[in-house]
Amino acid sequence: MSCTTYDPVGIVLIYKGKAITGFADGTFVTAARSNEDWSISVGADGVTNRVRSRDTSGTVEITLSQNGAGNEILSRFYNEEASLSADEQEDLQGGKGTGVLAIFDDAGNTVVSSDVAWIQKPADVEYGKDISDRTWMFLACDLTFKIGTAGDPAIPPGEDPSAP
Repeated sequence: MSCTTYDPVGIVLIYKGKAITGFADGTFVTAARSNEDWSISVGADGVTNRVRSRDTSGTVEITLSQNGAGNEILSRFYNEEASLSADEQEDLQGGKGTGVLAIFDDAGNTVVSSDVAWIQKPADVEYGKDISDRTWMFLACDLTFKIGTAGDPAIPPGEDPSAP
């Protein structure tokens, strides 16, 4: 019998080559495609069709503690992106308004990534008696998933996870 280990400290998120740290307690990364990959269409005569969607866009939501260092990095990126002209924003392949986004488990082999992603809006800010969370939402043109298990590292040691 084998035993594998999951350690949330091993979840790594890279955006534009920078590691984002300071995740909040609880669920701190959620990645999802915008639409189902397959749907079904049934005509009036009962003929069933399987319909493939080629939409690979998606969202990535990350939740950081209000004191998480990643907030400062993401805020800087967001403000830089927001100040760009429409022409600079439009260049989706390497434009200054987008970047590579990669999420991986350094103790496993799950990888979620996109070569063209951007911050949708800055995190909402709230203050109270206790530490609050900052939730950042990314949009991605082509969100890819390689869902695996713990055990074999997804990114070999020494390899750049943000490299396309």
